[in-house]
Amino acid sequence: SFPRKLALDPDRGRESRGGAGQSRVFDTRGEPRNIDPVSFLAPREASVIDQQLLNILACPETHETVALADEALVNTVNRKIEVGQLLNRAGEKVTEPIDGGLVRADGRYLYAIREGIPIMLVEQAIPLEDINDEG
Repeated sequence: SFPRKLALDPDRGRESRGGAGQSRVFDTRGEPRNIDPVSFLAPREASVIDQQLLNILACPETHETVALADEALVNTVNRKIEVGQLLNRAGEKVTEPIDGGLVRADGRYLYAIREGIPIMLVEQAIPLEDINDEG
């Protein structure tokens, strides 16, 4: 049998134990609830990525902060992907649509978010120069 999973209770600052394969967390009312760790990592309705994760992420190349791309930019990137007109920094054609993106503070590159996971690899970054020039 698997060991019980531990989760930090952010409201109370102590560990809490959940059942096998589940973590016990507390909702905004302080009510305990059990969650499946995999579904906990899935994108939320209000945001493509968890705010706590966003706060600690940085560009792996320059260590600049990153911010969520707005819906218009994500749509523009996905249109370019759909028509086969988008290359990443490695010069490879980007073929999979993105769910969201993280834009480096200088606005030069976007790191794709797919299925709630930010792809923070320098060579996979999407240059925004051409996209921003076209609108």
